[in-house]
Order: sequence, then structure tokens, then C-alpha cells
Amino acid sequence: MRKRALPLHDLHHIATGYGTTILGEAEVAAWELAPKGLGKYPNGWIYVLAMFFIGLALYPKKTLQAFKRGKNCTNLFNSDFKSEILDDTVAELRKKVGLTC
Repeated sequence: MRKRALPLHDLHHIATGYGTTILGEAEVAAWELAPKGLGKYPNGWIYVLAMFFIGLALYPKKTLQAFKRGKNCTNLFNSDFKSEILDDTVAELRKKVGLTC
């Protein structure tokens, strides 16, 4: 299950612009939790919640900003990864998840 969710998580990094540092992982986790959680990938809850709480402890303002940003979005976790999504531009990917700014 994790192997199927990881490409979608990586696409969230690209769409949001959040990095892959501890801060970036916390921001993506917060952003992923905000709209509807992990959808078809419930096994990821432990990791995402852990990163969210680490973010709250280390970077509370940025983590909460990412959560707030995610409230008006959707994420890719209600779908299966399909390689065709890799043909999308970043702008198209951002539009799919509701990031318009």
C-alpha cells in the first residue's frame, strides 16, 4: 500500500512546492491531512500524523499555515497512481489539487 501512495505523496511535494527536509515533510503532511486525509491509503496515517506532530513541535507556524492552505484543496489520495499524470505540467497538477495561487 505504501508503495502505491508514495508517488502521489511525491507529486504533492511538486504541486505544493514544499521541500523534502523535515520542515517540508511536515508541511506536506499537514497539507495532505487538511482536505480529506489519506483516502484509499489508510496505512500512511502513522507516518503522516507523526510528521504533522513533529512539524507542530518544531515549526508550528509553518505547519499550521500548510494545514490551512490544504483546507481549500484536495489531494491525490482518493485515486490510484497512473503514469499519465507524469505528463501533466506543474500548473495542471496544481489545478487538479485545487492550488490556484
